[in-house]
Amino acid sequence: NATTTKADVRSPATQTDQTQQLADGTGNSPSQPDKALHTHLNDDAPWHQVITQLKLGGRAAELIKHCLLVSRENGIISLTLEKDSEGLLAASVQQEIETALVDYYGSALKLEIKVKDQASVNQPDQKETPAQRSARLAAEKQQQAEQNIATDPFVIALQNQFGAKIVPGSVTPKNESG
Repeated sequence: NATTTKADVRSPATQTDQTQQLADGTGNSPSQPDKALHTHLNDDAPWHQVITQLKLGGRAAELIKHCLLVSRENGIISLTLEKDSEGLLAASVQQEIETALVDYYGSALKLEIKVKDQASVNQPDQKETPAQRSARLAAEKQQQAEQNIATDPFVIALQNQFGAKIVPGSVTPKNESG
């Protein structure tokens, strides 16, 4: 063939990729995950778990922690953002998050972030943002650690026998790994 096409000048692996794209009709490269399988695996994941899988850093990672998933339908992911975190929002950050969500769900998506005041983000029927969840879990863990010390038989014995006191703020939860 005297005519050179783009496929002719690419590596054999690229030609195979291009052939696969045409054969399966998806236009997806085989290096991309199967859209149906990828989406199915991630559809039911809680939002706080989804954001940990997005491979975001810096401002984008911080912003997404303060967003609540409202819906994911018709190729649009709608999030609400706490008003207090509005300063993190920028077009470049939103684009970074959108790209990460597209990679995660394996399909084209448009990201919409609406800023809401704190009261409307936390409607009774709404869930907590990942940042609120982390703060709540940390507070619960702290409270449990303090309760464990206060009810520990050895600590109680020290208090009774020697008048020992637990110094407020001195109890910290044990790390999960240690």
